[in-house]
Amino acid sequence: MTWKKNRHLKLSEFIFITQFFTVVLIIAVIIALLDPIDKLLVIAGNDITDFFRPILLFTMFLILFVVFLLIEKVYKNAKYRKIFLMKSTYINIFIIAIVAVIVNITIEQKYFIEMFFIMPVLTISLTHGLKLAMITALFFSSNLLLKNILGIGDYSLDLYFVIIYSCILFLVAWLTGSFSEQEKETIGDLESKVNIDELTGLSNHRHFHETLADIYNNKGSNEVCLIYGDLDNFKYYNDTFGHTKGDQVLKKVGEIIAEETPHDCIAARYGGDEFTIILPGYSVEQADIIGNNIKHKLKEEKFLGEEQMLHGEIGISFGISSSSFNCINSPLELIEIADSNLYREKGSQLRVSN
Repeated sequence: MTWKKNRHLKLSEFIFITQFFTVVLIIAVIIALLDPIDKLLVIAGNDITDFFRPILLFTMFLILFVVFLLIEKVYKNAKYRKIFLMKSTYINIFIIAIVAVIVNITIEQKYFIEMFFIMPVLTISLTHGLKLAMITALFFSSNLLLKNILGIGDYSLDLYFVIIYSCILFLVAWLTGSFSEQEKETIGDLESKVNIDELTGLSNHRHFHETLADIYNNKGSNEVCLIYGDLDNFKYYNDTFGHTKGDQVLKKVGEIIAEETPHDCIAARYGGDEFTIILPGYSVEQADIIGNNIKHKLKEEKFLGEEQMLHGEIGISFGISSSSFNCINSPLELIEIADSNLYREKGSQLRVSN
């Protein structure tokens, strides 16, 4: 498992736990408002109230703990975890709706029920970031203000308490939402630095291998093609004009490859003056067209001093392999066959061999 997948798993666990305990709190508030335990004990008789109350409470917490363990075990299954993540937004909508209903139908000031608004603000900030968290805080703050102005229910919060509650809601939304977005931006920056070749802007060697393995192992019946390219005469150019000029060539080649690579494919600098393009769902013929487009565009590009080179101008040769080839049974073999085809074509026109 890559660090990105591991992070995504951990983040989804945080969201799951937050939403689970929010639902638990909703149930707890409903129980507290309805007070069914006291009603049952009154029916049973006041003499046993003191004895059975702690037993009933302990039993409820024990059931809750067991339910949590069971749900967590189910959640660890990738299939059910994916379903949960898909339904996460609907869970948040449910939480917002049920909390709003509970607070607004409460006819007496009990347990400072308005503070319950913090939970949906918290879950929204974790799952959807700062903007939606602030909108949620605004919604609940407006709800409190209208309740105060219109005098809904048998009690009305003092305006100062409404302001205090609203400030707390916005603070929670801003703080957790900002941290959530900052974490996403930081991870994005780190991912870019870890996965991207700084000179060419293409994926680097490590990211190429991770991506190829992931695509190949999940290809199903789809074809996966690989283009493996190597610059012609680059070593002579680099030795003649220096590494600075050589880097300029590599940067330009990276730009050309990026421009000609379809948006659903992945281009990478394999190392030195070698480049690769992963083409999921593309045929060998389509890969051949892409390779030739890059080759022709590079041929039109003129680099300083290349006309003086005895070995010829800067160019690029390609080899292509496909998962449809009978001899290929792994990502490594896909690379090896493309590399082998590359050196068969070195110095000649692009040709595909199987």
